[in-house]
Amino acid sequence: MTGTAIFMASALLEAQKDNQTTTHTWEHDTESLAYVLLYSIYKHAMDTGAMDQKKGFRAEFEALFGAPTVKTLVKNRLLLFRVDPQEEEEHIGFLLEHVDADKSLSNVVSGTFRFLADLHTHLPASKSTGTKPPKDVDQWYPRSQPLQPLPVEDMYKRWLHVVRHYGSGAFM
Repeated sequence: MTGTAIFMASALLEAQKDNQTTTHTWEHDTESLAYVLLYSIYKHAMDTGAMDQKKGFRAEFEALFGAPTVKTLVKNRLLLFRVDPQEEEEHIGFLLEHVDADKSLSNVVSGTFRFLADLHTHLPASKSTGTKPPKDVDQWYPRSQPLQPLPVEDMYKRWLHVVRHYGSGAFM
């Protein structure tokens, strides 16, 4: 298996951690893309010094991308993404604060986190109630009540709608 662990799909990391083999799929590539997207936004904030005064920002980044081992990375992801859906965006609160002024980017970040959370739980999270969740993302990544299993293809389509709709404004 090749690749940078922090960007690898959790199922591939689980297999690596347990010395097993697994078939690499498009779903794994999509999950990796989501990690790369969040990572690049975090790194931009750190490289520009925008969040230097926010001590929790670095810890938030480290929780997602700073694990020293594959085992710890898998554990961190489970803790981050298998959360009460009402609290999901509290885990990226500093990042959402950083992008709050950019409505498009805020929606892309929120939609990406929802996508990753759904991949880890295979359940849609409920309506976002974090400190600064962009409400527009609900239009493109809707939540069903009561919680029901959601196929990966449906999760991907919802996330893709968010990225397509807000991406052009977010990455200019």
